[in-house]
Amino acid sequence: MISLLFAAAVSTGLTAERAVQLLERDYGTVSACAKDRRPLLRDALERRQVSKNPNIVLLTVYDSCVCFAQNCPFWVYRVGDRTATKILESVAVGVNVVPTGGAVPDIDFVAHESALRKNEWRYTYRNGTYVESEAWRIYRGDRKPVSIRVRFAPGTASARLSGTVGVEWGDEYAFDAVAGQTLEISAVRAQRATVIRLQGQRLDQALMAGRPVTLPMSGRYTISVLPIGYETDPDSAYAFTLSIH
Repeated sequence: MISLLFAAAVSTGLTAERAVQLLERDYGTVSACAKDRRPLLRDALERRQVSKNPNIVLLTVYDSCVCFAQNCPFWVYRVGDRTATKILESVAVGVNVVPTGGAVPDIDFVAHESALRKNEWRYTYRNGTYVESEAWRIYRGDRKPVSIRVRFAPGTASARLSGTVGVEWGDEYAFDAVAGQTLEISAVRAQRATVIRLQGQRLDQALMAGRPVTLPMSGRYTISVLPIGYETDPDSAYAFTLSIH
């Protein structure tokens, strides 16, 4: 481990002390911890080069002084000869550098929401910084997107949507629409009582088959699917057709 960290310091040009100084500058908790625990923070600091051109470095500190109950903070910096700019910061139980075939890899990380639930994000390098490109929820080993983009087949204005939901384990669909368009759901099938809810652009209402809704504004809308009337969380399959005219 020591030899790997040394190699990382040489390749990134970012020594452990300089990294601690950056975190002191940008993160108040590290600044407070460094007053009494500076040697320990340097020992707990891990540096990993994400890319060489641009020179991007991932910093993690696994130390009780800066970590939370389950998650620890991490930072991603774009490093120059004299400056270093923070381009991503969050907390996680694990951070991975994911090659994409391009010049700069993605950053993927998982954070605990509770003992049973986790969230996962994928960030992609664009225009000098990292931006969120995908996100998932994880529950008891199952994994699903936080939001599913509805894509209609060419020449059609409807899509068949289906999935499995449970208590606090619903699905969300997102789509863009234009003011004045009419939205409708049909051919609804569900194993248990389920609510299908439309939200966005000042709308928040349950959808019912055979009851079209005229969209008041142009923009992004979401449709959520959740089981209702259950205190336990058995999985419940559903399907419906979404149409926009």
